[in-house]
Amino acid sequence: MRPYFRSSIDDLESIFRSAESDLSVLRKLQQELAHREKPRARALKVKVGERLKCLTGQSTNTDYSHATPPSAIQARQVVTPPTSSIPDGTHPVPPDRIVVECARCKTPNFVSTLNGIVQHLSCSACRTPFEAQFKYGVMRTTFLAADEQKSTGSGMKWIFVVLLAALALVLLFKEEIPND
Repeated sequence: MRPYFRSSIDDLESIFRSAESDLSVLRKLQQELAHREKPRARALKVKVGERLKCLTGQSTNTDYSHATPPSAIQARQVVTPPTSSIPDGTHPVPPDRIVVECARCKTPNFVSTLNGIVQHLSCSACRTPFEAQFKYGVMRTTFLAADEQKSTGSGMKWIFVVLLAALALVLLFKEEIPND
């Protein structure tokens, strides 16, 4: 049952602010937000999850926003995910996904923790491309700057210049040949 099914994201954010210490309301909010995929809903889901962990006494190391502001060329972000131990205590297990904040628009994006694989992704809101790689328990992301996203089209400019030069040569030689 979804008691907040018809509630807007504004309503859900208001409910979160008014019931930050009510476990039952927070659990219902978390349950509802699991069905929503918009960026604001995903961001609220992260906040609700952090608040629930804080209230239930679990680890609160869920601050994934270690983003460096975008530079002229690239913005890099390193995220160390919280790990949970296997019951027998042998090795920590990383979560399946990590929230990475976009360096351009600050939208939270979910990134899979595929060990050693470079993922070519883009922000769900502003479509800024980025690369993510989870290796040795650390998520490394590289956001491409706006300058790198667009091609300059210089190849087309050169083709146009060459065609113009060829046309000029044809016209020049045509005038020199007398018509008898």
